[in-house]
Amino acid sequence: PLLLASCQESKWRMLGKLFSLHRTLTEGYFEVVKIDKDVKVELCIMLWPLLCEMKLKFSNLTDKSCPALAAVLSSKESFLRELDLGYNSFSTSGVQELAEGLNSMTCRLKILRLQGCGLTAETCQYLSQCLMQHQILQELDLSSNGIGDRGLKLLSHGLGSSSCRLQTLKLYCCGLTVLSCESIGEALKSETSTLLELNLSNNSLKDAGFKIICEGMYAWCSLQKLNVSRCGITGAGCRYLAKAVELIDLDLSMNHIGDKGVKEISPGLMNPLSHLKTLNLTYCSLTDSCCAELASGLMSKENILSELDLSHNNLQDKGVKKLYIGLQSPQLLTFTASTLIFLNMVDYTEAPAVSASRLD
Repeated sequence: PLLLASCQESKWRMLGKLFSLHRTLTEGYFEVVKIDKDVKVELCIMLWPLLCEMKLKFSNLTDKSCPALAAVLSSKESFLRELDLGYNSFSTSGVQELAEGLNSMTCRLKILRLQGCGLTAETCQYLSQCLMQHQILQELDLSSNGIGDRGLKLLSHGLGSSSCRLQTLKLYCCGLTVLSCESIGEALKSETSTLLELNLSNNSLKDAGFKIICEGMYAWCSLQKLNVSRCGITGAGCRYLAKAVELIDLDLSMNHIGDKGVKEISPGLMNPLSHLKTLNLTYCSLTDSCCAELASGLMSKENILSELDLSHNNLQDKGVKKLYIGLQSPQLLTFTASTLIFLNMVDYTEAPAVSASRLD
């Protein structure tokens, strides 16, 4: 890996000439930690044709950088596959410039991260066009942007397109509500959907929204990993998981599902059609009352769960005793319960806040 921090303009030019002499280098990892204010991003272009991965997170970039970025994305000589622009400041016009580069027939980018870039609903229309036209893009991270329900609706036009080949979509803390779930559910139902991983954590989806998403996973769904941590889901919402059998990894942490929620989930572990291998139930307000049902699910010969996280729940010693037989299941390879034996557990409402400012 090559790390450049606070390079002066003259040094950037010299490095560009140096790398231009070694054009046999076709794979690389180039990270810019900080760019001095007097350094123009255009100078990076002479280096980028040799690189596969570029990280420009927290680099004080603005719309002025977008034409140069678009030029790199559309260059026939570029080998760039991954671009991280997280926590810079781009307006709608800047994203429009980037989209023009992404829509180029010569663009090879597979991973684009735009978390915490101040994006709004208006920017999503251009990103949606990229999903419809750029058939190579596999991962898009829009976390910590206030795109809201209107932005998600615009984005869903691209998600539902038969041309979209997106496999990972991250929408952590995007101001989404139940109104967004209809669009998400429709995208999941699409027979042409290639989405494997979806992160909707820290959005106010509630039970009503979770129901719609689960219904979207009932048929033709390729989704394998779902993160709905801190989405306001309760025990009543967990019953909708019964038919979402294709999921391999489910994160329900920091939802007040309680014992009722676990009792709804446990029978699913006995379903021979279930693919679930990883389940995160940290900070879910669980007590020893749910442990008997959970143990039954773990003991089932149909259970293939290999990782279960019950940290920060008030199960106490008697809860662990109920789980004991189930924990001996040969399929359960990893069991995380670092605070099970504490008698006075942290309540869900007192769970530490998750910072949206620096989420990767």
